[in-house]
Amino acid sequence: MKTTRYSFKLIILLSALAIALSSCEKVIDLKLNPADSRYVVEGIVSDKMGGCYVSITRTKEFDSEAGYTPVSGATVTIADDYGHTISLAQGSDGLYRHPDFKGESGKTYHLKVLLEGKTYTASSVMPAVVPIDSVYITTEDFFDEKYLMVHATFKDPQGIDNYYSFDQYINGLKVKEVFFDNDELRDGKNYDFVIFNLSETDRFKLKPGDSVSIDMHSTDAAVYKYWYSLYQGATGTGGSASPANPVSNIQGGALGYFSAQTSEVRSLHVPL
Repeated sequence: MKTTRYSFKLIILLSALAIALSSCEKVIDLKLNPADSRYVVEGIVSDKMGGCYVSITRTKEFDSEAGYTPVSGATVTIADDYGHTISLAQGSDGLYRHPDFKGESGKTYHLKVLLEGKTYTASSVMPAVVPIDSVYITTEDFFDEKYLMVHATFKDPQGIDNYYSFDQYINGLKVKEVFFDNDELRDGKNYDFVIFNLSETDRFKLKPGDSVSIDMHSTDAAVYKYWYSLYQGATGTGGSASPANPVSNIQGGALGYFSAQTSEVRSLHVPL
């Protein structure tokens, strides 16, 4: 198990410095402007079978203890540029799924949601797959405390604008944060991307013997812009005096995003 040292600081506390020193940006909880309740549409088309779903919820008031309410009764379809259309079946907790559909790189997918007489739409292009070469663990020191961090190494394709997001699972549980990056400063270079999971919660803080998985997604520019604007609004780094709603690619007035994305998964066990 390798050990390295970095000058990065905890992003939540010193987000401006973290942006300057690292391209690893940590997404934290969405905070909406005080406003009426709105729909939140979060849709995924994956290049893996069973990875097609749309979550539809409704926001509560800004100061409400409850965050989101699942929404039923919507008609949800996804189509490609060749006229092939699928319908997603409603499940529990506001989830609409199609278990036997997977997307293809290079195709554009179009989401349509019909709900209470209104139509919400979005489009997203599925990028080419960027393979993960390896994953490994290092020990990092932050504020006199040691943290185990997962690294994902991969080769960025040269001459193409690439956008990435990363999900982390520890012992089968998904870590709350999403990590993201683009290749603006690293086009065509080898990446060693660090998943800066600084959770203080035992269930999400890596420990020896844990099983950990990294799911790396290649996304399009609009989806990256959503995650980046969500980060800025949540941490107050966007120059606004009040939290701003993230930039959505959903048309029709809903919040959220629609992403046609590839998925690369690697797993390992933390050495004892």
